[in-house]
Amino acid sequence: MVLLFVFMISLLRREVEHVQVVSGVAQGTTYTVKYVGEQALISKAEVDSIFAVLDRSLSLYRPGSLINEFNSRGEVTMDIHLKTVVLEAMNCYDASGGAFDITVGSLADLWGFGTVRHETVPSTRSVRKRLSVTGSKYLSIAGDRLKALKSGVKIDCNGIAQGYSVDLIAAHLASKGIDRMMVELGGEIRVSGRHPVNECWTVGLESPEPLSANWYPVEKLIGVNNESVTTSGDYRKFFTTGGKKYAHVIDPRNGKPVNNGIISVTVIARDAIVADAWDNALFVVGVEKSFDVLKRMPGIEARIIYRAAGGEIRDTATLGFMKRMIARSD
Repeated sequence: MVLLFVFMISLLRREVEHVQVVSGVAQGTTYTVKYVGEQALISKAEVDSIFAVLDRSLSLYRPGSLINEFNSRGEVTMDIHLKTVVLEAMNCYDASGGAFDITVGSLADLWGFGTVRHETVPSTRSVRKRLSVTGSKYLSIAGDRLKALKSGVKIDCNGIAQGYSVDLIAAHLASKGIDRMMVELGGEIRVSGRHPVNECWTVGLESPEPLSANWYPVEKLIGVNNESVTTSGDYRKFFTTGGKKYAHVIDPRNGKPVNNGIISVTVIARDAIVADAWDNALFVVGVEKSFDVLKRMPGIEARIIYRAAGGEIRDTATLGFMKRMIARSD
């Protein structure tokens, strides 16, 4: 899943403490790690080695990964990474009424959003066939063993794996005694401690409307501390055919790309794995039902940008999200 680009901005100028930066490429996107400290406590090789371990577990693009073993054999012995992701995915599946479901793997492939990309609308018959093997009810977990209860079930953890990766990198930094940090992977962010310039970390949220090709300007600012921010949008990964747009977020309940007017969902939660799952779940649920769901989910705040019936772009947010909004000076 391609997520909206979100980046860090400093608003005030005071005495700036020294900030260490590690950056690179992982999971088909870029990452940036920033932390306050007079000396480097982690290396790029160290961070890259963590991503390599995660790829052996969760990557659909790595032959022999645990997730590919499950998808080919229908069962696998999970490591701690795959197990953590699957268990959190199951929690979100239950809480969202099935709106978030990692068994959309075969549907993602069918619509061209899996490991093999294409821009062909599948037949209703083929969608129904893939739906018959979609549903986390077809997953059985016994200890570290994950098993498919129906032949043909495939899992795709891309809607939650980046969030987990961010959490894991942050935990590694914390194990080194680093308590003031920002970890960003493909726009998914987790921050801890006080920002080196401001009291809180400032996150810029993109406008869904580009000023030019592939340039989406910052539209809003939010201030967060000891929290994670993730976003799911429909305008970076999609195809258009016959005058109709098909975005990458698949509704696991009907087997089709979501078409409910939502443009993007940004979620704030303590852990990035939780925020990452819920930005997808709320995207599927829709604007009105999302706020009913959020009433039952303390600790999760959200902002939704959507296209109204008349075509105008609007946005709405929970009270907690709005309280984190920062007025821009420009």
